[in-house]
Amino acid sequence: GEGAEEAKREKEEEKEELEQALEDLKKEPDTDEERAANFGLYEKFGETLEASRGRLQELWEASKDQFEGKPKEALERTVKNIDDDDRMGLQDHFLTGRIWFVHFMLKQAIANSKHLRSVSRSIDTKLSLLTSRDPCPICLDDFVE
Repeated sequence: GEGAEEAKREKEEEKEELEQALEDLKKEPDTDEERAANFGLYEKFGETLEASRGRLQELWEASKDQFEGKPKEALERTVKNIDDDDRMGLQDHFLTGRIWFVHFMLKQAIANSKHLRSVSRSIDTKLSLLTSRDPCPICLDDFVE
């Protein structure tokens, strides 16, 4: 419907804005004022990312007791690994000097944002499966209440 189209347009606009921001951050600005303004783009996205991370942690805390055994262990690992070294830092080969390092910081933050959404969707999907009356799609056993 109309709401879905609006959401799709907003998502596409957000994607275009992020792509433009990444492009703008490839070259280090010439002045401190420009560097500060452009670094502010990264900081603003970082605030959004931190809020998303907080919502994901809240979702996990509110729902983890509904899981048991291996599914719970797998989700615990996934949530714990949100802060692993590969996601929290930059690889040395990115820091060649040809492209401003802030470009890579924003690029990594965007990848982290996508990962957070993926983990959140995974938890939501598994919660839906737990509350459904259908058999487990993996082992085909009925869910026990």
